[in-house]
Amino acid sequence: MHNSNQLVQVFNLGRPSGWLGAQSAWGKPATTGGQFQHWFQYASRNPSQPWFSLLTPPSQTLYLQSAEFLAFSHLGSLAELPACSNQWLGTLSFANPDAPVVRPRRILPTSTLQTLTFTELLNRVGDPTPLHHGLLVQTDRRYGTADTLAYPALPSALHALPGHRQVGALSLLPRPDFNPTTQQRLGAEHLHCSMGLHWHEWEKLLGGPQKALFSMACEAIRTYGRQHGLLIAQFKSNLNLICSGALNPYWIYQQPVAMQASHPSQPSRPQVLGLAYLPKLSV
Repeated sequence: MHNSNQLVQVFNLGRPSGWLGAQSAWGKPATTGGQFQHWFQYASRNPSQPWFSLLTPPSQTLYLQSAEFLAFSHLGSLAELPACSNQWLGTLSFANPDAPVVRPRRILPTSTLQTLTFTELLNRVGDPTPLHHGLLVQTDRRYGTADTLAYPALPSALHALPGHRQVGALSLLPRPDFNPTTQQRLGAEHLHCSMGLHWHEWEKLLGGPQKALFSMACEAIRTYGRQHGLLIAQFKSNLNLICSGALNPYWIYQQPVAMQASHPSQPSRPQVLGLAYLPKLSV
């Protein structure tokens, strides 16, 4: 049984951002897979701070799970988030306010990865709960952060993913939410959030006609993305893999660095850079 109320502290770009909480949908404990609703409260009223997600600008208002706040609709318990803060994609990280944990950085050069199976890597990194997007590892000392995603050997259909390389028993992909030229962390958010879908609605859509998914995705891409034609063509080329659950599409975006000069009281919007496609981890 999960606790019906949960709370974690959220850091954005390494700085305290606010508080993320979860409670069961009807105020009662829920078993694994039960329905939870989430809420988020910014700790600061500064409108120039980084956004928690693409649809939740800095605000004095408490965000309750709704069509505008779906980033965690796939989660029940938040208990695993502090343990997985090293593995979280995007600018967000999490800490248990009662027992914060900071793990040392692990640098694993490619020569070391060449000799490891995924299970051995999992033990080496020391994270008991890998997320569905693989393990983040640091392969280059220059970057000061994890720069690579490691998976068990991916199916041949996924070898065409940008940057894929096979190293021993592992498949390596460049981390899509990290710009190594500027050593900048970027935001990452699943496409279903901008489509106004809860996670269970997204999964139901995957099992339906591809035409319905493609139509809704195109609408979201035209609304939030740039170079619409290129992004839509890319999505269409990956449609079969997305519908099968083998790939998950994520918006990658750059956090605003300053308030808009013309509207100093309004938060600057994040700049959406494009979509990245991450394999679903199964071990």
